[in-house]
Amino acid sequence: MEPSIKMERDTEKDLRKLAEAFFENLVVDDCEFGSIGLDPKRPFGNSSAEIDILEIIEYPPANHCSRCGDEYSEIQYDYARELYFERLIPYLKELGKNWLTSTCSGFAKKPANH
Repeated sequence: MEPSIKMERDTEKDLRKLAEAFFENLVVDDCEFGSIGLDPKRPFGNSSAEIDILEIIEYPPANHCSRCGDEYSEIQYDYARELYFERLIPYLKELGKNWLTSTCSGFAKKPANH
């Protein structure tokens, strides 16, 4: 099914929205010491992670059916999978590296003997 709308996406903006959803759902796990990680059900639930991603990035459905609801195209599903499986982790790592560089560069190093 080809989308009924043609829409250029701002991938950087979409990744930013997914990063926000990621950071909003960090939790401390209750195993061992308490690992910090992502709630396995958030920001993406059990059913269709692709639809959750498309909703988070506010990508309008390709079609709306009065009986079946919103329908996304294969192109949209592919885009959601690409964001999640290929782009999100490198984007988050780059965010962290940039944050550490800009935030921590002003900290004085503690002498080794203290």
